[in-house]
Amino acid sequence: MTSPDRLPAPQTFRAGNRDVDRWAAHNAAELIALDIDVPRGQRFDAVEVNLQLPSLHLAHIRATPHVVRRDHHLAESAPTDSIVVYAVLRGDVSLDYGGTMGTARAGQLVIVDADRPLTRILRHGIGEYAVKVPKAHMAGIADAAGDPVVLDTHAASSLPAALVRMTRNALHDDPAVGTDEQALVELVSVLAAGRRVSATIAHRAAARAFIDDNLHRPDLAAALIAQATGVSERTLSRVFADAETTVPRYVLKRRLDLALSLLVRRPELRTVDVAARAGFTSKAHFSQSFERQFGLYAGEVRRGARPEGSHLRQDSSETS
Repeated sequence: MTSPDRLPAPQTFRAGNRDVDRWAAHNAAELIALDIDVPRGQRFDAVEVNLQLPSLHLAHIRATPHVVRRDHHLAESAPTDSIVVYAVLRGDVSLDYGGTMGTARAGQLVIVDADRPLTRILRHGIGEYAVKVPKAHMAGIADAAGDPVVLDTHAASSLPAALVRMTRNALHDDPAVGTDEQALVELVSVLAAGRRVSATIAHRAAARAFIDDNLHRPDLAAALIAQATGVSERTLSRVFADAETTVPRYVLKRRLDLALSLLVRRPELRTVDVAARAGFTSKAHFSQSFERQFGLYAGEVRRGARPEGSHLRQDSSETS
């Protein structure tokens, strides 16, 4: 887990009409190597926000119409051994995945093996999130090489929607609770591999997504999480024990991560308000837990102190 006191900064890259080659080079370095074609006579503009974490890479991409290709030669010369999830936010995308044709629309996820040939035609431009996860970090994915998986994100309680929210939070939310990398990896594993992923991973991914969406709730406890996840409390305890933690310990850690981020980015908030936003009903319990976790009092963080060894994320930097 990347807690907010050790969160890398997203980087923003902008490309204009004469920067198609630089855009391609940037994507090769930050996400995936692609050949890029811009329709003749059309202007090209693009912006990409990237966040590189140890076990996955995230991006928010906005661009005018163009075509991206990854053929056999490029996949062999620049392999990624990764799964990539594209969450389409705006525009329709025509897909040619090794001869299999399809379309992805706004509100859908497309999950692909990045080392299979893929052409994406973005006729009306694109707004999307991309999540790249090396297969080495994913359970049940090593031999995944089927056709693209297309999933809807419209149901707010669904795992695809949770993946979109967690990606958005990691890239943009201010303040943002620290990114739980393992939760994102497990979500991608479940969405990409379905039944090939163990029930333990599937249940834990669903539970972690629900927890991050509900940290403000004082009643966020095992009974509520189990009900939302569709398992018994006993099963829920077992799947968290498999990750060497407990449900209460995990929830408390995420609440404190959120509180730390709030104190750094919203120092005008009173301690009691920070505690409430992180789901604590007792200021005393919050203060004791915070000091035990970070070795500092909330007021010290508000005045500029930081946990030892921390390098809290600053505003994203930009290159062009």
